[in-house]
Amino acid sequence: MKFEELQKVLEELKEDKRKKIVEGKNDKKALEKFGITNIETIETRPLTQITSREKEKEVILLTDYDRRGKTKSKKLITLFRAEGIKTDLNYKKKLGKLKGMSEIEEIPSKYNELKGE
Repeated sequence: MKFEELQKVLEELKEDKRKKIVEGKNDKKALEKFGITNIETIETRPLTQITSREKEKEVILLTDYDRRGKTKSKKLITLFRAEGIKTDLNYKKKLGKLKGMSEIEEIPSKYNELKGE
């Protein structure tokens, strides 16, 4: 992925008002550096508690790219679907094209790397 592509994806995420679901507080901080808002972390609560109290009709899933993140993503999709809530994985797929990145919290360093800093 080129710097311009990453910049575009981050800008789209910033403008997207739907709730973004991430694993931990470092993932949330990484996204907030780019002005992205409406982010919820799932690290401290059972997944069923997160999905059952969700009021959105659709959420954006941004779990990590490691095995644990993929497992959480699958569980969340199933739980959200049971609650009638759609899950958007498009941003996760786009960001997954960043070579050598396995966690959402790595986005700022990849951004700087691609920018040439």
